[in-house]
Amino acid sequence: MKKPTTIDWARLAAYIDGEGCISLARHRNVYMAVRVTIFNTDKRLIEWLGEHFGGHVVVRRSKNIRHKTGYGWCVSSKAAAYVIRNCHPYLILKKEQANVALDFISTISNAISNNADLVHERRNIRDNMLSEMHRLNCKGNKVA
Repeated sequence: MKKPTTIDWARLAAYIDGEGCISLARHRNVYMAVRVTIFNTDKRLIEWLGEHFGGHVVVRRSKNIRHKTGYGWCVSSKAAAYVIRNCHPYLILKKEQANVALDFISTISNAISNNADLVHERRNIRDNMLSEMHRLNCKGNKVA
């Protein structure tokens, strides 16, 4: 993996703004993780992302012959936090989603708490963040 330059981070932010998504994903209804994804029909972009930022690359072949093959790039958890922190100054359209993701990341602690009230409170905070992220990522008309 190449070491990203400042220009690479700005480019990545533009790709996230235009072709990407910052989301919170719930896994098996047990825990949530931050995820950054970008999909495009030109695999050169996805290969560039993989070379510069690591992550996971996927290929989606359409059953409809009229549709092009899609290529996706994804990072989650710590890698997504790293990407969001470095792209944050350059984001325009997805700045609010990035802020929610960074707030979510701040709720993660390496220390395990046995206090049920704190665990429940943290879960409620995260559920609220998940709802806010869904609202920000909804399709259609948005109320400003």
